[in-house]
Amino acid sequence: MLGEQSSAALGGIFVCYVAVFLFGMLGRKSAMKIYNALYPDA
Repeated sequence: MLGEQSSAALGGIFVCYVAVFLFGMLGRKSAMKIYNALYPDA
């Protein structure tokens, strides 16, 4: 029972890390888009 719980916790942590990573990638992309829109000559 303890093993199942710890593996479930690891799975949850892994999912959180992946979500944060994907969110960061999307945020950086949109930030670049906004930056390019504000400063097209830069």
